[in-house]
Amino acid sequence: MRYNLKKEEYDKCIPYIEKNAKRMCGNILGASIVILGVLFVVSLFFPQVERFRLVYAEFFFLMLLGYFVHTKVSFTWHKIEIYLVLGLCLFFGIDLAIQYPGNKAIIFPLLFVILPILFTDNLRNMAAFLIFIVTVYIIILVMYQDPAIWFQEMYNILALLVLALFIHWSMGREQCLGYLSRAANEEMIVKLKTMKQELKHLSENDVLTGLSNRRKLFQTMGRIESEALRAPKGVMMLDIDQFKEYNDTYGHMEGDKCLQSFGRMLHRVEEQADIHFYRYGGEEFVGLFWGEQREALDQLAATVCSETHGIDLGTVPITVSIGTAWCESVGKNYEQWIARADKAVYFSKRHGRDCVHCWNNLPSEERNMQKR
Repeated sequence: MRYNLKKEEYDKCIPYIEKNAKRMCGNILGASIVILGVLFVVSLFFPQVERFRLVYAEFFFLMLLGYFVHTKVSFTWHKIEIYLVLGLCLFFGIDLAIQYPGNKAIIFPLLFVILPILFTDNLRNMAAFLIFIVTVYIIILVMYQDPAIWFQEMYNILALLVLALFIHWSMGREQCLGYLSRAANEEMIVKLKTMKQELKHLSENDVLTGLSNRRKLFQTMGRIESEALRAPKGVMMLDIDQFKEYNDTYGHMEGDKCLQSFGRMLHRVEEQADIHFYRYGGEEFVGLFWGEQREALDQLAATVCSETHGIDLGTVPITVSIGTAWCESVGKNYEQWIARADKAVYFSKRHGRDCVHCWNNLPSEERNMQKR
C-alpha cells in the first residue's frame, strides 16, 4: 500500500508529498480558473455550448473561491486540500457527463485517469477516494440515465478505476523513489556542511584551550588589512611564566591542565571586555583589543594578571608576564604591533615577571631592540 516501500522510507517521502500537494493545489486551481473562464466566454458566442454556460460559471466561481482559500488559509494537511480540489474537478466532469451524455466518454474519464497521476499518496487513500467518486457517479447515472447507458458506463468506469489505480501506483512509486533520492542528497549536503563547519572550527581554534589559534589570528589580520573592517587599537601579548619548568616538574598532563585553565580564564575576560584572545604558540597568547582608550588596555592587562593568581591547579600558583602595544599610529601593520608587544613581554620577564609593561612607555633602547 506504500508503493512497496518500508514504513521509514515512506515516512521520509511525506514532507515532499505535502509540498507537492500544496504546489499541485495552486496549479490545478489556477489552470481550472483559466480554462473555465475561457469556456464561459466561448459559450457566449457559440450556441452549441450555450447549455453549459451555467455549469462553467458555477465551477468557475467555485474554483475561484478555492484558490482564494488556498492562498489565504494555512492548511496543516495539504493532502486533504488536494483531495477536495480533485473532487471538485471530477464533479465538474460528472456534471457535464450527466447534462450532456455525448461528452461522458471524454471529459469525466479523462479527468478520472489524469488527475490521480498528478498527486502522490498512499494507494489505500487514493483507492478510497476514487471508489467514492465512482460510487457517486454510478448513483447519479442510475437516477438520471437510461439503464442501457448507465450499465455500459458503469462497466467502463470500473475498468478505468483499475487503470487509474495502476497508473497512480506505478508513477507514485517512481516519485517516491525520486523523493528518497532527493532526501538522501539533502542529508548528504547537510552532513557535508556540518563536516565543513567542524573542519573550519578545528582549523581556526586551539583544541586544548578552546581559544582561536594562530592561523585564525593571521586570517583576522589579513581580513582587516584587505577589507574595510573595524581595526583593533591595541595588542596584548601574554607569556605564562616559567611554564617549561612547570611542565618538566609536573608532567605534560598537568601542563595541559594549566593551559586549559588559563584559556578558560581568558574566555571569561573576553566576555567582559572588547578583546579577543588567540593562542600564539606554546604558552604564548595574543589579544587584539578593540577599545578606544589606551588606559583601558593596560587596566585589562592588569586584570588578567590578577585573575591568573586565582587559577587553582592543585600544584603551585602560576603567573603571567604581559606586554601591550598601543599602535594606532602604525596603521594596519599588525606584525609590527605583535613584535612591539612581544618586546614589552620580554621587558616584563627581565624585570621580575608577573607584571605588565607597555611598549609605548619602554626606554628607547628597549623599543629599538631588533630581537629577543
